[in-house]
Amino acid sequence: MSTIPRAGRYRDAFASAEFRALFGALVVSMLGYVVAGLALTVLVYRRTHSPLLSALTFTATFLPYLFGGTLLSGLVDRVPSRRLLAGCDLGCAAIVAVMTVPGVPVPALFALLFAMSLLTPVATGARGALVADVLPP
Repeated sequence: MSTIPRAGRYRDAFASAEFRALFGALVVSMLGYVVAGLALTVLVYRRTHSPLLSALTFTATFLPYLFGGTLLSGLVDRVPSRRLLAGCDLGCAAIVAVMTVPGVPVPALFALLFAMSLLTPVATGARGALVADVLPP
């Protein structure tokens, strides 16, 4: 008689300290990305008074997923997951820091937002690979 494997539970995943740290980093990273996108949308609206440009700003946070996930996904296989994840998150933090400099022109803000959004799918892939390493089968 074969044994049916037990389904994983959230309690089992959160029992791992490394998974809890990874999950906490995901929450902080995701909140930072969303807040940066929304704040930039409001900033573009205040500077230009254009609903179209502010809508494009919000939309621009999703467009690079098409390119970043496709063109940069090979990095997830070639670079160690922890290093890649830390690099992507630090890169996004540096980009957001440049966005906060007063007087950055709106086209430069779009370019910075595009660059930040290119890193996010790579970090997501690295995080997925790291979760597979951290948790037992």
